[in-house]
Amino acid sequence: MKYSIPDFSILTELIAGEIPLHDRVVIFHWPSNTVMELLPADDGFIAKYDGPKFVWERPYPNGETAKAVFVIHRTIIDNPDDLSKVIDEAKKWYGDYLDWRDTSEEALDDYFRQQEDDTDPPN
Repeated sequence: MKYSIPDFSILTELIAGEIPLHDRVVIFHWPSNTVMELLPADDGFIAKYDGPKFVWERPYPNGETAKAVFVIHRTIIDNPDDLSKVIDEAKKWYGDYLDWRDTSEEALDDYFRQQEDDTDPPN
């Protein structure tokens, strides 16, 4: 029997203080051994970074667009087209994660609001 491992995962800080990852979005793609980081488009690091980078514009339901850049820290992929495909998958995966998180937070807010309404004394 084998345990399955998801293709994508978000890396977190395992040892506090070693390499601080707080407030950073670092994503690992298992099949290609790719470590990528999602940075705001206006991050000063991007201009100095000479590795592969990919722009991501994510529309929100309110009409605004978030602009970010994936920078590649490590990968075993040599072909730029193959790396682009992995990044496209990462954009979809992370976008789906953000949608799920937003929906979950809204559902929790609605739940707690309902609980407060149910416990309010009648007028």
